[in-house]
Amino acid sequence: MLALKHFMQTICIVLAIAAPMLSSGCGSIIRSAAGGDIENINIRIAKGEDVNKADRHGWTALIWAAYYGHANVVTRLLDKGAEPDYKTPGEYGAMRRGSTALMVAAYYGFDNVVSALLRHGANKNIRNTAGETALSLAVRYNFTAVAALLDPGRRHLIQVQRANDPSVTIVLNDGSTIGGTVISQNRAVVKIKTKGNAVMTIDKEKIMNYLGQ
Repeated sequence: MLALKHFMQTICIVLAIAAPMLSSGCGSIIRSAAGGDIENINIRIAKGEDVNKADRHGWTALIWAAYYGHANVVTRLLDKGAEPDYKTPGEYGAMRRGSTALMVAAYYGFDNVVSALLRHGANKNIRNTAGETALSLAVRYNFTAVAALLDPGRRHLIQVQRANDPSVTIVLNDGSTIGGTVISQNRAVVKIKTKGNAVMTIDKEKIMNYLGQ
């Protein structure tokens, strides 16, 4: 019994020592990227680990860092040669085959990651097998900050829920709202017919958000 008790105590000590190492993401550069462990990433890069290797899902460290919104890790990986336009070879979760780190970051609304990728030359015009681009994903989910980074010369077009019912509620930068139907719009303004039948022309620079009704 004493021998067994000693053995169990030894196991507990070993696990206690190993736990911080296991939680630090030391398993691979990909795991470290997903966990935002930039210190361990630096160690692995210094040892020559390939920053562009993919896991069993076909995702690289860069794509996992983009998925979790780790902008500092994204920047570090790009500085060390990560391919910004690597395309996923298959589908995983909501991301279709041929998606890039930029699409992943746009899909989840991480504008700081999108900004880092664009600074390092990521191609915003790539389409995945579903025909999606980073911009189309940002617009679909109304990530206005991301959309502005991807197309700075354009305020994104207001999308309506149903083609036969162009009703929206527009939230202005001052927090006030305007409800009505979209009559027309261009890059700069949107014309709305309110529920009281008034027609308003709204500068898109004053729009913070919108909701389909």
